[in-house]
Amino acid sequence: MKKLFYLFTLITFCLNAQSINGKILAEETNKGLSYISIYADDNSYLTITDSVGNFSFKKTKNINSIIVDATGYKLQKVNLDHNTLNSLTIVLKEEVIALKEVSIFNKYRKKIKVGNSGATVHVDFNPISDSNRIREIAVRLFIKDSAKLDKVNVGFS
Repeated sequence: MKKLFYLFTLITFCLNAQSINGKILAEETNKGLSYISIYADDNSYLTITDSVGNFSFKKTKNINSIIVDATGYKLQKVNLDHNTLNSLTIVLKEEVIALKEVSIFNKYRKKIKVGNSGATVHVDFNPISDSNRIREIAVRLFIKDSAKLDKVNVGFS
């Protein structure tokens, strides 16, 4: 009686934990598609294909079909039956989406003048001094938007 119980339990686990293996191909090239998402019919995530289009996941009793979703390809729903559990091949058709119009505009930038044009600032540097410091003269800009710097004049004497 115990042997019958263990056999029945083993068969039940084997039926509930069936593995589904397959490959997803592109219709035009007949090559495997990489990193394609596969969902169950209740939109729960199952798996993703590898770099050559192969996938594998454990089938539970509540999964009757899978949904294959890929950018640039038509969404496909595949019903699962006992004949296709081990060798499932799904061929995806390319989906072309035409855009009506694309408009590109540049962003207007406001020109502002900072500092004095033609002004001279002297910076003293004495390599013999003890501290070897360089004094830096700069103008701080308070610009909240993006800005473009047209030109900078630097003179050494």
